[in-house]
Amino acid sequence: MTKKVTVLVWLVSAGVASVLGAGEGLVALNSGAASCDDGRGDRYVDCNNGTVTDTATGLIWLQDANCYEVLSWNDAMLTVAGLSDGECGLTDGSSPGEWRLSSNSEWADTVAAAAGMSCPTPTLTDDTGLNCLSAGVSSFTNIVASTPVYWSATVPAIAPANALTVNLAGGGTSIQVSKLNPSYVWPVRFGQ
Repeated sequence: MTKKVTVLVWLVSAGVASVLGAGEGLVALNSGAASCDDGRGDRYVDCNNGTVTDTATGLIWLQDANCYEVLSWNDAMLTVAGLSDGECGLTDGSSPGEWRLSSNSEWADTVAAAAGMSCPTPTLTDDTGLNCLSAGVSSFTNIVASTPVYWSATVPAIAPANALTVNLAGGGTSIQVSKLNPSYVWPVRFGQ
């Protein structure tokens, strides 16, 4: 026998509180923002607002993995911090300061399953999280296919002129590069 539980979640944004009933597919994270859930248990869920929720990590990714041209690390950090609703296909109500680059450990968590399956480029899974991206459906758009090297926010303590990137063509390996080198930018919200 399955017991049905109704959960109400309070969202507070700019001093205005609202309550959402169960079945609306929203989970409060903070600052009034919410991830989404398709109810099927998929790893990646299209939120239909320009974002994709990673249910395994709790990260909310920009759906368009190539909204920005390749940028230096400093330019990437500034550009991502200014991202908001109305840009890059976003209709999520986000404001400047809510987006960031993922950390190197968040990238590692994101690519771990695909790397474990030896997925070809890009080293990501499909929406279910059970197959390589190349073998299934993805809610992400414009994932870079050739030389897909994306910035992380992580700066090595012993080399502060460098930052870590993830190479989605190399099994999701982390690479330390000069902050001046151009790499791709894929913003996230929340998470660790």
